[in-house]
Amino acid sequence: MAKDILVAIICDDYFSRNWMSLLTVRDWRTRVIAEVDDPIQLTDLRSDDYQKIDLVLLDLDHLREPAQLFQI
Repeated sequence: MAKDILVAIICDDYFSRNWMSLLTVRDWRTRVIAEVDDPIQLTDLRSDDYQKIDLVLLDLDHLREPAQLFQI
């Protein structure tokens, strides 16, 4: 039985995040489990015994804050 690839998307632009989500779920093996505006929100989700995230799609605008990303 194939295991789903659980994906989280970090992007502050609503339309870009929506397109990333639509392109990601076109593959039947992937499932988007979180769409957030910034990495801090993803950390909050993980602290609530959230599902394990296999892949994080990240907007390039967030690469200016690398210290926050490694805390995820």
